[in-house]
Amino acid sequence: MRKVIFTKQGFAELIAEKNKLEEIRVTTVKDLQKAREMGDLSENGFYKATKSRLGQIDHRLFEIDMLTKRAIITEKQSSNFISIGSEVELELNGQIIKYLIAGDTEANLAKNKISSHSPLGSALINKKVGDLVRVNLPRHSAIYKILSIK
Repeated sequence: MRKVIFTKQGFAELIAEKNKLEEIRVTTVKDLQKAREMGDLSENGFYKATKSRLGQIDHRLFEIDMLTKRAIITEKQSSNFISIGSEVELELNGQIIKYLIAGDTEANLAKNKISSHSPLGSALINKKVGDLVRVNLPRHSAIYKILSIK
């Protein structure tokens, strides 16, 4: 079974999502029971929508269960070198960008969390402050300067 790497924060967020979904599931099951009591299920939109929502919840709970069983929670190795769990501050063309290097399943660019396997993430691993990192992208390459590691 392939292991899944998480930061402490990412694993805590996954557990929080699981707890929230379990609460929502209880309400959704009650809603499904109410919908069944309405009669003809073939034309009951509320029943169909609630049943679909319950299926989505159960599917995500199953995914979370599989992830937690395979989880490895990693600690940042060193403040001198970038590893999973490092918060980095980079400069690109005079612009400052901050990222958290995360495991694949918790990567979320909207939250500035990049995967350690992404082009930028893999290029940053084991680098230190002051290093210049070239990242080859599909249409061009970019050079990042590492300003800080936390």
